[in-house]
Amino acid sequence: LGLIPFTPVRFGSGQHFQTISAQLLTKMPGYMPRRIGLLNERAVLPTQDDSGDRLVVHVHRFTGDYKHAAPVVVLCHGLEGDSSSIYIVKMANRLLSAGFNVIRMNMRSCGEGLPYARYAYYSGLTIDVETVLDYARRTISPHVVMMGISLGANLTLKLMGEDQAERNRQLATLGTRPRTRRNRRTPPADVFVAVSPPMELQLSCEELDGPNCRLYRNMFLKSIKQRARDGKFLEIDNIAEELDQIKTFFDFDHIF
Repeated sequence: LGLIPFTPVRFGSGQHFQTISAQLLTKMPGYMPRRIGLLNERAVLPTQDDSGDRLVVHVHRFTGDYKHAAPVVVLCHGLEGDSSSIYIVKMANRLLSAGFNVIRMNMRSCGEGLPYARYAYYSGLTIDVETVLDYARRTISPHVVMMGISLGANLTLKLMGEDQAERNRQLATLGTRPRTRRNRRTPPADVFVAVSPPMELQLSCEELDGPNCRLYRNMFLKSIKQRARDGKFLEIDNIAEELDQIKTFFDFDHIF
């Protein structure tokens, strides 16, 4: 297949216009379409580790004979987003209109999952994505599609290319005994889509920490700092004073 070039609108070729206009100028669809045969549900899933954390997902599935033929698409948001982020809701709306079942997931401690988590998500925590994909295949459809956007796209690519040994390292980091089972015989998803993945996280963080992206960095850091105040990262003495000293992503990573 040949590459399809991206052509921005004539008056909006700049990166900042494209980023901000997506939030301010696009029309937000209804929260979720209401139609005959479509069930909108909320599920709380246990994580694979022993932390007692939970993942909150929103399930939109068709009932009747049709549900056995329609694939389910799991949508994963980006940095400091959640299942109600505008790009997630708009994508879900499009997929439902095309006849797909949809799951909008919240990463650990994001959105409605904040009170259900002791720990926070991070760019390599693929075991949570695997949990949602297994739930989708087990309860909705044998045909599963994974679609991640931005940081969710990074997680998507990592999950589809890693082995059980890597997921065991994640479990060990969370204080859980690694699994002894062999690698999966089938991939977590039959099809995967990665939209705008930050494949080189170091360079992406350097760009976000630079003067050209100060607006976005400050917005993200404000949200991440609040997550730290809520106790979703390591317990640190004098956390208020420490957070006051944090000005960049690298500052935050150095402490937390």
